[in-house]
Amino acid sequence: MVKEGYKEVRVGPKTKLIPEEWKVKKLKKVIKKRKGKRPNKLFDSKNGENSIPYLSVNYLRGNDFPEWCSKNDDNKVEVKENEILMIWDGSYSGNVFMGFNGALSSTMARLKCEDDINNQYLFYQLRNNFKIFQSTTIGTSVPHVAGKIFENLNIPTPPKREQKKIASILSSVDKSIEKTDEVIEETKELKKGLMQELFTRGVSGNDLRLSPHENNDLYKNSYLGFVPEDWIDYQISDIAETDYGLNSAIDKTLSKGIKMISVGNVNKDGTLDFDDVNYAIEDKISSEDILLKGDILFNWRNGSKEHLGKTIYFDLNDEFTHVGLLIRIRTNKNENIYSKFLYYFMRYIHFKQFFTRAKKQVNNTFNKTELNNLQVFIPPLEEQKKIASILSSVDAKIQKEEEYKEKLEKLKKGLMQKILTGEIRVNKDMEV
Repeated sequence: MVKEGYKEVRVGPKTKLIPEEWKVKKLKKVIKKRKGKRPNKLFDSKNGENSIPYLSVNYLRGNDFPEWCSKNDDNKVEVKENEILMIWDGSYSGNVFMGFNGALSSTMARLKCEDDINNQYLFYQLRNNFKIFQSTTIGTSVPHVAGKIFENLNIPTPPKREQKKIASILSSVDKSIEKTDEVIEETKELKKGLMQELFTRGVSGNDLRLSPHENNDLYKNSYLGFVPEDWIDYQISDIAETDYGLNSAIDKTLSKGIKMISVGNVNKDGTLDFDDVNYAIEDKISSEDILLKGDILFNWRNGSKEHLGKTIYFDLNDEFTHVGLLIRIRTNKNENIYSKFLYYFMRYIHFKQFFTRAKKQVNNTFNKTELNNLQVFIPPLEEQKKIASILSSVDAKIQKEEEYKEKLEKLKKGLMQKILTGEIRVNKDMEV
């Protein structure tokens, strides 16, 4: 039974309920599409005030710097920031963007709306229907948006005033997400600078030591540059026990047992990701295989140079073991070593790209023997704790912001499903 005040309409392969007073319009009736073109001449950098960026897929997705062309180039398709851009060709077909001025690349399309359609409202409707465009692409070597499916897609269309309010609400959530992203990136940059200072100068009292420039006698040279003179040189084998994890193949069919940390669970930034959890059979795991709080896991082999040497600090309550591509570093028998300090030291030298520069290699490896021989610099215990505490507080801020961002993204996803179909009606006073 259809809800009172609503009607059933087909949007893509599904039937949806929308308010009775809303119209349904096919995309081909509300937009004019134009493909981009490659300008006659492109430059690697801006060539005067008459230059505009070439809007390639990689640039729009934030993965590359732009090339540039002249505004006077007669082979360009110029677009404005209030226009909708869609990736028409390639792996990311169906993705949409707004907010860019420049010359549109040949794999993109500009979508201009008719007067009764709010640009930003249609942008969110297209984004909400991305899976339809992505799942119906045509072409074998290079996929393309299927033109007929695109043109005939039904778009629920409220009065323009309501379109504008819907777009404003979703845009405000997007802006909050962007601001949170900026805070996260700024805090990560702060952390990089802090690590450089803390592992070069250490702390004395509540402040950094005088810099090497101010008092060179406080420092000694090392493979990392300057380190405090009173920090003791050790090899990992002097201060910790190291062990490879389980070498047996991961059984993806298991849905219970001892949880297992694999390389895929270890992010480059030292955090854990459990979107995909694997298990080991409990009877085949000994007590020695179980991780303890304070253990450090080091990725000694990886197909990616960037990920070689990534490290995590284990501090979970559940029982976990780990795979053979991760080496466990355990310091719990040494009272003079604070394991979280050692974790941050390992993160620091990974950030400095030490492991990828340590040797010439075909495979990206840094095995247990090499790890045991790794030289580390350890301050007095209280200084270790202070340094770890400073960096932990920064990590806590990053985590808090990332959790907030995740909540915003869930809010936005739920809102898009409900207000773009009129399940939740908006009014002029509605705020997010």
